[in-house]
Amino acid sequence: MTDYDTLNVNVPPSPQCDYLPNDGKLTTHDDYVPAMVTGTEEEFNRVATMMFDADVNDVMSSVGKTMVSDMYLLQYFRDREMIDTAHSFYTSPNWISDPPCDANGDELPMMFHLSSSLIDHTFGKQQSDKPEVMREWFDKLRQTKEGCNKVVANNQKEYSERFLTMPGVNKFTDALKMHWECGHKKCEQNKENIEMEALIMSAKDKNGKAIFE
Repeated sequence: MTDYDTLNVNVPPSPQCDYLPNDGKLTTHDDYVPAMVTGTEEEFNRVATMMFDADVNDVMSSVGKTMVSDMYLLQYFRDREMIDTAHSFYTSPNWISDPPCDANGDELPMMFHLSSSLIDHTFGKQQSDKPEVMREWFDKLRQTKEGCNKVVANNQKEYSERFLTMPGVNKFTDALKMHWECGHKKCEQNKENIEMEALIMSAKDKNGKAIFE
């Protein structure tokens, strides 16, 4: 399930259209924001029942809000390890390198949630401009990714290592997630973060040329 403002540039369906990330467990792919949610029928039913049974006052108190929504309920469940979260939306389209390749010169999996907050604060646009912004970046990224090697997944194993991955599977997109988060809040310059920044700087295009000189 995806929000209408989820922009998919190059993430294909799985080879047999039968792959569910995280072994089919109910998983949100934009932290706890339900911009994209995957899971089995049983898992969706489980979480729907949890939403029905949740103590609304406890949820509002726990997440610091004066209302409830699917998003705040999922935040509440995440904090209690009742659902899993991933980061398939690891950055914003205007933070992607040109060309958008990893350290092997392969095109990055590009899926973005152009949320109301992103439109307002990152692009400085009105909500009515969202369709235009989505079309603009879809077209731009489809062009710039031609500077990278095209990535094809021929089986479930290859797909699970490249697309809709869980944290810890794709080190490059994990590093980009860290880079995005540290760009919006102060992060400790520890060994792990320094190594992740070095990994980002190792990006090359399809000809082996360094993207960051």
